[in-house]
Amino acid sequence: MGSDNFSDEFKRNAVAQITERGYPVAEVSQRLGVSQHSLYAWNSQSRPVRTRVRRIVLWVISKCPATPQLCFLRSCERSLE
Repeated sequence: MGSDNFSDEFKRNAVAQITERGYPVAEVSQRLGVSQHSLYAWNSQSRPVRTRVRRIVLWVISKCPATPQLCFLRSCERSLE
């Protein structure tokens, strides 16, 4: 199955099931009818974006006073590691 058959949104959602919701790659692969290789490739392709977002979040954290929003950003930053 070629990865060109799937929309970017589909790929993001598939990767999110693994990276954010903690489902095993094999389970997501079987449920969505996508090869495990494709899921690993899509995850690798999304890493540079997460790295840039993490850098921005860290910069904002360093500039903000302690607030509830800052606590939220810190939790977001941990999820981007």
